[in-house]
Amino acid sequence: MSFTLNQKLAAFAFFISLLAMITSLILPQEAEENETSQVDYFSVLELAQDIRGKENISVIDLRPASDFEKFNIPSSINLTLSELLDFETPRHSSLILYSDNDTQSEQAYFMLKGLGKTQHFVLKGGVEDWYDYILYPKLPKAVTDSNQMLVSKIKALTSFFGGRIEFIDDAEILEYYLEKPVNNNHKGPKKVVKNLERMGC
Repeated sequence: MSFTLNQKLAAFAFFISLLAMITSLILPQEAEENETSQVDYFSVLELAQDIRGKENISVIDLRPASDFEKFNIPSSINLTLSELLDFETPRHSSLILYSDNDTQSEQAYFMLKGLGKTQHFVLKGGVEDWYDYILYPKLPKAVTDSNQMLVSKIKALTSFFGGRIEFIDDAEILEYYLEKPVNNNHKGPKKVVKNLERMGC
């Protein structure tokens, strides 16, 4: 019985994921540090700026087609993992991978890395963070002088993508945008929001 190239690559990706899981159970601290140093992340703020600035990027949505049709990040392409293997990244283009959460995107990242591909990134927080921090962000009512530029940038991006801002009494909400997007920023798994939809006017 012969296997297709996609089947062989899928088996390889599964083996790598299984190995990573076993390693994290045996050496959780070391595995977490290795994963943090190995995955290259992209923040939603960086992605929003690059899409608006028409930078040379390819944004890949790894979720099921039904979820993609309901809601997606502008300019993204919906691909399965097997389709991703056949995807020809445009020359001098960076590949940004996202899904509902980071797990599936990280698996795809390591799969591509195992094939020797470079210039690909995981969108930290996936489509949920895009929804919560770019399209419908919460911003503080009172902003310090040092954060004025950041808030202006977020406001401009939210407006550009047709979102809406809610102003709240919490100055610490901006800390999300100031953090470097690495594994240990989010404490525990986020609840997966299955029905992301645009809000009305």
